[in-house]
Amino acid sequence: MPDHDTIEADVIDIVQNKCSRSDLVVSRDSKLLDLGVDSLDVVDIIFEIEERWKVELPFNANSAGAFEMNTVGEVIDRVSELLPDG
Repeated sequence: MPDHDTIEADVIDIVQNKCSRSDLVVSRDSKLLDLGVDSLDVVDIIFEIEERWKVELPFNANSAGAFEMNTVGEVIDRVSELLPDG
């Protein structure tokens, strides 16, 4: 089971790789929309996270407001909650 710091670093890395703007620094407080992450990027981020940690993040592409997490920190916290001993 990865610790919270490892999860945080890995999620930040995943999001950074999907950012359309390489000049931005990704942190827990970064808003996904401010990073230039579009809906297709969100799907890619979700799939990569789910594959890496074998978790299922809440997401419905057919629903308005499909992804309830707005910041990188919210994504990190949700992944941590879904893992055993999270």
